[in-house]
Amino acid sequence: MTSLTIAIIVVFVVGYLFIALESVTKVNKAAVALLMFVGCWTLFMCSPESYLSGFNGHDLANQVSTIIEHHLGGTSTTLFFLMGAMTIVEIVDQNGGFNWVQSRISTKSKRSLLWKNSLYDLFPVGHPRQPHHFHRDGYDFCASWCSTKKTDSSMLRW
Repeated sequence: MTSLTIAIIVVFVVGYLFIALESVTKVNKAAVALLMFVGCWTLFMCSPESYLSGFNGHDLANQVSTIIEHHLGGTSTTLFFLMGAMTIVEIVDQNGGFNWVQSRISTKSKRSLLWKNSLYDLFPVGHPRQPHHFHRDGYDFCASWCSTKKTDSSMLRW
């Protein structure tokens, strides 16, 4: 076992300990995991030829690129999707986009919440000024209460 392998193992174990002891260290797990990931891959890149035998020069670079793409490809696509989705949700939330939904489903009873969610899932309803229409068998359906509810100015900020 080389000293580089030992260093990678030490970085991994220390990072894992910080993740396990998050409540004691008060350090965010995600930050530690990212630092651990960067540390391990950086140490690997110091001398990749010691781990990938039979490759030299350009072939070694291609093999390292293939390995990194294999290990990070799925993770990075998921991460980029989540960052985009979280950005959209945050923008909608900052502009009050969920206030209308919250006002429609607020209740003190679990049973009432269950019924409201079931009905809203069964009959999708859009914004009061732009009701959600859906077509079935050539007919145009819209929840009847959508057009009868009064709207206030906070719902018109879209």
